[in-house]
Amino acid sequence: MSQSFQINLRGIIDLLANHLSSSPCVFVRELLQNAVDAISARRALEPEHEGQVRVTLSVSDQGAPQLAFCDDGIGLTEEETHRFLSTIGESSKRGMVAEDLAAARDDFIGQFGIGLLSCFVVSEEILMVSRSARSEDPRTIEWRGRQDGTYEIRRSEVEGPVGTTVYLSCRPGCAEWFRPRKLEELLVHFGVLLPFPITLDDGTTVPRVCNPDPPPWRLDLSPGAARDACLGFAQRLFGRTFFDAIPIRNEALGLEGMALVLPQSPRPQRKAEHRVYVRHMFVADRSDNLLPDWAFFVSCIVDSKQLRPTASRESFYQDDQLDEARAFIGDTIREYLLELERSSPQRLQAFIDRHERALKALAAQDAELLAVFADWLPFETSLGPMTFGAFRQQVERVRYVSTVDAFRQISSVAAAQGLHVINGGYAYDSEVLEALRVAVPEAVVQRVEVHDIAGSLGDPEEADDEIEQLAATAGQLLAEFECRVALKRFVPHDVPALYLVSERTRFARTVAQTADESDPLFAGLLGAIGAQPGASPPTLCLNVDNPLVRRLSLVDDPQVVVSMVRIIYLQTLLMGRHPLSADEMRQLTQGLQALMDLALRGHEQAMH
Repeated sequence: MSQSFQINLRGIIDLLANHLSSSPCVFVRELLQNAVDAISARRALEPEHEGQVRVTLSVSDQGAPQLAFCDDGIGLTEEETHRFLSTIGESSKRGMVAEDLAAARDDFIGQFGIGLLSCFVVSEEILMVSRSARSEDPRTIEWRGRQDGTYEIRRSEVEGPVGTTVYLSCRPGCAEWFRPRKLEELLVHFGVLLPFPITLDDGTTVPRVCNPDPPPWRLDLSPGAARDACLGFAQRLFGRTFFDAIPIRNEALGLEGMALVLPQSPRPQRKAEHRVYVRHMFVADRSDNLLPDWAFFVSCIVDSKQLRPTASRESFYQDDQLDEARAFIGDTIREYLLELERSSPQRLQAFIDRHERALKALAAQDAELLAVFADWLPFETSLGPMTFGAFRQQVERVRYVSTVDAFRQISSVAAAQGLHVINGGYAYDSEVLEALRVAVPEAVVQRVEVHDIAGSLGDPEEADDEIEQLAATAGQLLAEFECRVALKRFVPHDVPALYLVSERTRFARTVAQTADESDPLFAGLLGAIGAQPGASPPTLCLNVDNPLVRRLSLVDDPQVVVSMVRIIYLQTLLMGRHPLSADEMRQLTQGLQALMDLALRGHEQAMH
């Protein structure tokens, strides 16, 4: 046997009024949206009707702030008032089936029939007075709703103009939303793009229009004047300046507005701030899926006829319209960058200085764009910071390493051997350099690892017996770390040794160190992950031209030799930012203590 749900009306009103929206201020948005839809409906009947909204602040007989929100839209008949204002979820926009309004329905913003309930956030009672443009009766209809879920409807004996007025009395604790300055701020925030005037009368000054000027992209201006007007408009809306404004217009998608290039590169965690409007009405200032992921250097002011807001009016349905809008905005930004490269190199350089990472993120996935911008992209190199174009003019083959630590370890040594490398360890750098192999094949880009540099290090023609013996001793000591020892000749001479290790072996070392610090179960899992079949063992290259190494080879005290070899090995690891195992840390401590003990012993002997 089927049964009907039991609905707690008071609970539903509390849910919709207090929890569906993120802030009490949305009651202004909902009243504006209802007014916009009512004016759109009246224009379908009377094409010459312009429409307006008047907002009046006053004080009630009980001394509470009171707000009257009046529009000259189509209004409601008595039957529509019964139907649409007494059934939660029933919307006048959905219910309009008359042929004269069918065309206007697609221009309605609200489609859910629940917006008016948001007014209960700031008022314990809602009074709506309306007269319909489709009724010959000049008298108004009054609907009075209360927060406890009760309402009453009556036809008054008072004649009134066509349209609707909503009266709200401030509930305790909500006076902030009835202050003139705050209310004006909200009317501008939500309605600045609306094509009809929104007038605020607070009884203290001359009534003022909150949206006196149309948005700059609707004006007929020269490109330079349009850019200045757009930047000024954006500064007023966001309260900050921008680097540039990119026009957005697509009539097929019903999309217009502008993309604003931020003056500085944002933090990666920063959520982009936008102003998104649907049919001129503000909907959201956050939309994670409005732009491609790479366009994090852009904020948007966008007005759309097709994006569909969710019930809260604070985000959008993920549908084909949103996908097409996102793709179009991305293409528009991309074309802007290409045009900068063609017509304004200095401005492009200023953009790259601010948004290098964003441009690399885009170029890494766009071969055509990468081919255009390749020579503009800056990198850290062993020759110093320079663009890719300048670097490849200096070398026959573009070599890069994929980690910052590897670059720090080999850059000076490689440069001294006449080899130069790019640091590909920063965000998007390796992806861009790898993509350049295809996009710019004449550049001959090659990824190298630290152990590849060993081939560029010189082999000593004939090493002294003492140096050979030092290498043999070091090899025996470091065998427990599975590290080989080789004698090499390289510059700079003040570098005593170079630790060469492949990426696979480096990864295995990192995993092993983590396993040493973990519980047995997790250590076992890490052991399986860190196994690197076929990985070549690391090599410690002793520099036979280094004064410290040569002096050490002449030392007769085995304890000093052992301690110094360990110190050199471990110092080289630290300089390359390789993780030290617990045993290596212990040996570092023992080596330092042994050297200090020898130094103190020598000092004591000198004293005696």
